[in-house]
Amino acid sequence: MDKELLLEMYRKMLTIRRFEESVVALFAKGLIPGFVHMYIGEEAIDYLDALIKRVAALDVPIPFSPMLERQAVLDENSVIKSVKEIVS
Repeated sequence: MDKELLLEMYRKMLTIRRFEESVVALFAKGLIPGFVHMYIGEEAIDYLDALIKRVAALDVPIPFSPMLERQAVLDENSVIKSVKEIVS
């Protein structure tokens, strides 16, 4: 991949990320339902270059133990692995 392609992909990712952050805020206020990113994947699939993949920490309370916390919290390696799965 060349630099321009990577920058364009990054710009698109930021746009979706900002959108999702706005959705989370509206969801917290009870103004819209959750899982808007899934609607994007279902309804706007023709506009996407790849399928949507959730990359997030585990849906559990954060453990007090440092060893268990490392397992529950998203880390750099998880993000890199997910990006490689999407682009390959």
